[in-house]
Amino acid sequence: MKNSISIAKLKAMSPAQRDERLSALVKSTDRMPNGEVETLERSLKKFEEEFGYSSADLVARLAKGEIAETPGIMAWLMTIRMRERLAKISARPR
Repeated sequence: MKNSISIAKLKAMSPAQRDERLSALVKSTDRMPNGEVETLERSLKKFEEEFGYSSADLVARLAKGEIAETPGIMAWLMTIRMRERLAKISARPR
C-alpha cells in the first residue's frame, strides 16, 4: 500500500472505508522504512555494477580525490547517504 491518498478518493469512500484507509495510513508511519532501505540497496547494487567498484570504494576514492564528482557519482553518493540515514531510523514509540 502506498503512503498517500488523494482527497478526491477519500471523498468517494464510505465513512467506514475512509476510517479504515486513514487508520492504515497512520499505522504505516510507525514502521521502520524497510522497503525503502531494500529499494536503496537495489539502486546501490546497480551503481556498483555500472561503475565497477563498491560503494565503500566510492567514498574512499572521493575522499582521496581519485574520481571526479560527476552527476552519476553524486547520485550514487546521495543514495549511499539516504540508505545510511534510513537504516538508523527505528519505529517511533506510541
